[in-house]
Amino acid sequence: MGRFHPVYIRRSDGMLETATKTGARIVKEANKPTPKQLDDKPKSDGVKDYYREVAIDESKHMDWRRKLAAMLARDLNLDMEKGYILAHFPENYRLFEHVKTAAARKPGEGEPKTKTHAGGGNERQDAYLYGHPLGRKKRFRSPGDFYPHLLWLATDPEGDSDNCACKICCPEELDASMKEKDTNTTPVLARRPSNQTKPSNISAAAAAATQSSTPATVAARVDATSTPLAIQPVAASPRSAAAAQAASRAPLKPEDYDIDRQYGIFLFRQGEMVWFDRQGAWGLGVIVERTKVGNNSNYRVQPLSFPDHPTQSVTITRDRDLRPWLAWSVPPYTHQALNQVSHPLHYSSFDFNALAQGKYGPGTTEIDASIMAAKAIDATYTPFCPSSRSETQSYTEIRWDAIYLGAEKIWVNEPVRLAAPAGQEAPRVLVVRAIVERSQKSSQQAYASVSFIGDVYVMLPAPMEPITMSRAPNGIVSGSDTTNIPLRLIEDIRRRNIATIQAKGKAYQWKLLERNKVVDLKEVKGRWYESTLFLPILLPRQAEEYEERVREGMIPEVLVLMNGHGDCNKDPNDHRRLLPDVRAATREQAWGKAVPARTIIQDSSNRPVATQQPGPAQQRQQSRVISGGGVAPGYQIPNEHQNHASVAPASNNASTSASAAPAAQQISDNPATGFEEFMDLEGLSGADMMGGFDQSYV
Repeated sequence: MGRFHPVYIRRSDGMLETATKTGARIVKEANKPTPKQLDDKPKSDGVKDYYREVAIDESKHMDWRRKLAAMLARDLNLDMEKGYILAHFPENYRLFEHVKTAAARKPGEGEPKTKTHAGGGNERQDAYLYGHPLGRKKRFRSPGDFYPHLLWLATDPEGDSDNCACKICCPEELDASMKEKDTNTTPVLARRPSNQTKPSNISAAAAAATQSSTPATVAARVDATSTPLAIQPVAASPRSAAAAQAASRAPLKPEDYDIDRQYGIFLFRQGEMVWFDRQGAWGLGVIVERTKVGNNSNYRVQPLSFPDHPTQSVTITRDRDLRPWLAWSVPPYTHQALNQVSHPLHYSSFDFNALAQGKYGPGTTEIDASIMAAKAIDATYTPFCPSSRSETQSYTEIRWDAIYLGAEKIWVNEPVRLAAPAGQEAPRVLVVRAIVERSQKSSQQAYASVSFIGDVYVMLPAPMEPITMSRAPNGIVSGSDTTNIPLRLIEDIRRRNIATIQAKGKAYQWKLLERNKVVDLKEVKGRWYESTLFLPILLPRQAEEYEERVREGMIPEVLVLMNGHGDCNKDPNDHRRLLPDVRAATREQAWGKAVPARTIIQDSSNRPVATQQPGPAQQRQQSRVISGGGVAPGYQIPNEHQNHASVAPASNNASTSASAAPAAQQISDNPATGFEEFMDLEGLSGADMMGGFDQSYV
């Protein structure tokens, strides 16, 4: 078969739990088959009759997603010469299979009459999609059964279930009863509340995928040559046209939520603090905007500086010219006297006039101000995008969809790094299901705490080596816990396994360790990074070295090369945090005066977008452009009217061959030129600076 372009659905009304009434009590019930139905033990007569969850890499799961995507492409007027597949079902929708096998034959009995199914020779092997807000009994029996509901999720801007034409939201028996009634009367129907829809942002990204030699699976891979595909609006029915005239009743998650959940669209995020290449030296700044030009990522970075010293923003057009804040460690201050101060220095209270007047000896004010600002930002957190609020007599609880933790932006339903227990090196991640902030109501003093709730996974070597590709279709080892983990985790380990299996017959798998674990904010080391995307920019020889590692089947884990949140503010002797985490009301408040006033984050919902691939002349331009905060040439504001599904490239330029870094410049003691030269991190080593790759913080 040809290539398949994954389609991402960013709106969902799916629910993992629903409320049911038992007598006078209302209890929560899992929106899936009951524990009794999930029990696969044989009955007394030897018959097996149970349900099991279908994994995302199984043929039946992919068959459903291919059929649904094909119908969606047809109704959204996509290019039907191309193939499409849903990258995953809408959030919280899960596919289960009803398996029924006959009892073992007794001696002398003839062959049993069994039915043949796509999944095997069991007597019964039907699939059902669970997740509808009305509960486990309201399940979808086929792709065609679910498709009207999917189309409603993808096209109705209001998210009103009254506009859905599926058999559950608009059952046929209600329609039949309406026909029997007098046409002059208006029936009143009992419907589920329309505000139950829980949008989680719909977007569709195109990445090429090839079919593996194994018929039961489809190999999904990012194609760097894929181009954006435009989606035409769906012809509006009277029902959807009426809905489009009303404002949305349920707020959508930001578009960036869906973008950042996908593999390789952007490596860095708006609002994050990063290192950026200043043509030979490295500076510290915050990303205020990002855009795509073809397959290339553009980032507008605002450098950090001292108060009332506005600097121009810098546009970076290559991922390899940026580094995560936690990939490197801060060097010592250029003013040596600052390194001798016994108490922690804080940007908001430091006297930079005294620094500029030479009170602390020679050095570069801009550099030291940016270091101090970065440490202050690292000691902040800002929850944003509230999803729910509840109150008791003792506390107020708010659940958030995202949080800025130090330098990084973290969303729900994505992985974060956890510290491995002493003596264990296997990477551990927490797939965040909830970000919970509780404010205690105390007569003496009110205080708040933030915790993450989610499932803990560990990456382990697959047993029974050597591994062959037949045992690991598309790079996913049989037995891996891939059912509920994010696409980024699956895609990263899949790509790594393909390389290590072919070279050494080795593979790795994600295994579930613990469900619903509650983790305090200080236990989170930072967001999780894909080794296949970040090693090509973090290794000393970048893409060239990474390609050598791939050929050798020796791909290191990038997580062990990264520092953790808060490490830069720890005491070198006893590892105490010298600057505790402080809640900032907004991200801009966390930056303080380190950036010019009125600096704001431009999110993807209202940012300018590139409309065409750069021409040869544009490609020959330098990799960064100094901008005064305006929009770069060739950009235009997108149309206001959009579908909830769109197609865009899901690739990045991190894996392209990287040229050698420019010769490093020396740090100047002249404040007039120091900021342009900034920090020559490549030239510092040993006691001068600790790198996140091989040393600890000083």
